[in-house]
Amino acid sequence: MRHRSVWAVALALLFGVLLLAADSGAETAGGGNLRVDFSGKLSPHVLPRHGSQAVSVTIGGHVHTTDGSSPPQLRRIELAINSHGHIDYRHLPACRFQDIQPSTDAKALQACGDARVGEGSFSADVAASGQAPFPSRGRLIAFNGVLSCAEQHALRAGRPLSSRLRMLRAGRSVATAPQPGPNRARGRFPRCHSVPVIFAHVYGTEPLPTSYTAPFLIGHSAGPFPTTLTAYLPRVTGKAGFITGIELSLHRTFRYHGERRTYLAAGCPAPSGFSLVPYPLLRATFTFAGKSVSAVLHRTCRAAADDHGGPMKGRSRWVLVLRTPRSARSWPRRRPGSRWQTE
Repeated sequence: MRHRSVWAVALALLFGVLLLAADSGAETAGGGNLRVDFSGKLSPHVLPRHGSQAVSVTIGGHVHTTDGSSPPQLRRIELAINSHGHIDYRHLPACRFQDIQPSTDAKALQACGDARVGEGSFSADVAASGQAPFPSRGRLIAFNGVLSCAEQHALRAGRPLSSRLRMLRAGRSVATAPQPGPNRARGRFPRCHSVPVIFAHVYGTEPLPTSYTAPFLIGHSAGPFPTTLTAYLPRVTGKAGFITGIELSLHRTFRYHGERRTYLAAGCPAPSGFSLVPYPLLRATFTFAGKSVSAVLHRTCRAAADDHGGPMKGRSRWVLVLRTPRSARSWPRRRPGSRWQTE
């Protein structure tokens, strides 16, 4: 009996430590003189123990150095999310890159307002010459979208999508590098499919009016965080500029064919006898030229007061579940006056 009491106290202390760690506002990670302050939030804090409801997820990262020097170029951002929950992008209209780039905030919303899924902020250190492809600061607007096969290869190769767009508008063919295998003789990419993305559109006026759009590819990976949002950032030469911060808040409720839906849904994984539990919100990785900085953000949630736990049926825990179709060709297209309604 005494041993049971000791174990109970130890478990209670461990649980309390986990809750304190999970409630921290931000996690700082880095190496050498490089530091990244990661932040994340799930709202509302009170969620159903079983099932799910509409939520808003806010993710941020701030880049700095301990000695005040310029940080290395940020090349890639990956946000890896837990495997249970739901992102419903299939029932929203899909925006295209050329619909919003280049454009101001007003024009982007006019073109793809029915595909909007969030907002945020963007900051960078840009030289006065204005040669960087992004502004020094600006409002970020997130749109549900789709990226073609050729655009995916250009993005991963570090080529700007805007160059490809200008060639298409001029009526010129876009050359693609031949790949090994049966497609090599034809100089085409291996067969692939369009993928769902979140377009992070930024417009700012300092030092010069500039529009920049970063696609976050929605994909899969192995491990405890299988749903990934990955953005490949432009390669900036010299001291033209470097990204110092980004914050993205995702949320959207809408009606499709009269049925109420939400872009993000989640529940609270509190087991029977507990109302407040810690959980891993996501793993954030910033990849720079020559190094990567990563951190897992832990947060807490509270089960709704009227949702008493009894024995848990299956494994009900927080997080985003991604249902990716084999091809995006069957997705709804944006149409003026269509059946999508924002609540």
